[in-house]
This record gives sequence, structure tokens and C-alpha cells, in this order.
Amino acid sequence: MDEPFASSAGENAATREERNTVGTPGEPAAGRKTGLAGWNGIAALVGGIAAAALLIFGMLAIVCFLAESSEVMTREITRFAPPETTGLSADLYPEMGQHIAAFLRGEKASFQYTLPAGEGLVRPLFHDYELRHMEDCRGLIALAERVRNAAGILSAICLMTLFILKKEGRQTYADGGLRVLRTLCILAAGLALWAVFDFDHFFTVFHRLAFTNDLWLLNPRTDLLIRLMPETLFMDLSIWGLGAAGCWLLLLSAGFRLLGQQAKRKKETQNTERINHELPGNRPQAGGSPENQG
Repeated sequence: MDEPFASSAGENAATREERNTVGTPGEPAAGRKTGLAGWNGIAALVGGIAAAALLIFGMLAIVCFLAESSEVMTREITRFAPPETTGLSADLYPEMGQHIAAFLRGEKASFQYTLPAGEGLVRPLFHDYELRHMEDCRGLIALAERVRNAAGILSAICLMTLFILKKEGRQTYADGGLRVLRTLCILAAGLALWAVFDFDHFFTVFHRLAFTNDLWLLNPRTDLLIRLMPETLFMDLSIWGLGAAGCWLLLLSAGFRLLGQQAKRKKETQNTERINHELPGNRPQAGGSPENQG
């Protein structure tokens, strides 16, 4: 009477082991586990790529919004470039903010702005090298837009893979995304601390990396552009940008963590139900109930 029960228990253990692996019937269990590990590795890689692409998409979207918003630009120049510094009338600031944002959006062919000089003449406000520097800035914003769009497409493709992943793959996908986000968070925190404690050096290094010339080195005594958009203006925009990027990073982390927790709970629930179903007392017996088998 004891031997059939021991055999049944052994079969249950073997069955559970077989069902916890993937592969074709007859394939060795070790090979099936290797296949599962390979698929999990791919899922973790795709999850990491999705997290990085989503983070880049969000951060560049923030940068483009701050640079291309007429309301933001008007607010910033009004706050950090008072009329007594620029020599411009305060009534001109809303139009100037719209002019700057429209040029960075690519809606204006030239950054030059003119004022009436009497007798039908006009006075240009910016020198040629200031205009060329703003063209460089517009090119940088255009590049940010292209990278943002590419990151958005890549994010969508990676997120679509969730529909073909099983619960184990989704948990690994989420874990891979969280690992990438933690790494990028450390890097972003380091850059943020650098900007907070030494913004002048951070600002200089950024310009040397982003531009291939020295047209950004302007003289406040002779160049309106640097008086209209001083370093304090960019410092304030950086604070707003860092705050928005931090919120986006927290939102992404919460999303990937929730995905992983849901996949883990579903897997644990299904494993518990399967084990309970496979217990000798709960499994249907061929030829009748256990009492009739004796």
C-alpha cells in the first residue's frame, strides 16, 4: 500500500519540475532551463532598453518644451533680464519671448529683430555672430527633437513586447528596466549635484561639448543676447528641468516596479493553485475515489 503512494508522490514532483520548465516534450530538463534563462535574458535586455528610451524621451521632451514655449521664454526674460539691463521697453518683452521661442521651433528664418530708427529706417538688435550662435542653438534643439522622436518609437516597440511575454518574462522585463533606471538615476544625480554646486563650470563644459565654435562667448557690454538671456536664466530653467525630470524618473520607476509586482503575484498564485491541484488528495483518481482503490 505504501509503494504506490511513494510512486505517486515522485511522479508529482517530476511533473511539477517539468511544468516549471519550457521546451518541447522529451527535451532534457537542463536544456529547458537553459532556454528559459535565455528568454529571460532577452526580456531583461528589452526592459532595460525600454526604460532608457522612455527616460530619454521624457527628458528631451522637457528640454524642447522649455526652449520652445513662448510663455516660458517671456516669463524668464522678464524675470532675469529687466529693461534697465537690456535697454528694451517692458512692453516689448512678450513679443520678444514669442520671437525667441518661434525661432527655436523653426518657425522663423532669421533671429534678427529690428526696431524703428526714424525716417523709415530700422535698427537691428543683434550682431552677426549672435545670429549665428542662435542658429547653432536651433540646430541643437532640432537634434533633440529627432532623438526624442526616435526614443519614443523605440519605447513603443519595446513596450509592445509585453503582450507576447509570459508572467516570468514580464517580471524579468521589469527587473531589467529597474536596474537601468537605478543606474541612470545615479548618473543624473551626479550631474544635478555638479550643476547645483558649480553651475558656472557645468554651463561652460556643456557649451564646449555642445558647440564646435566659441560664438557663445559674448560680451554683456556690447551684446544684447547675453543681457537678454543671462546665465541666471539658464540656471532657473535647469532647476525647472531637473524637477520635471526627477518626477518623470519616479513615475517610470513606479511603473516598472508595479509591473514586476503584478507579474510576481500572478506567478505565485498560479504556482500555488497548481501545487494544490497536484496533491494526491486533490487529484482525481482513475477508476474512482481513493477509498475504492484500496
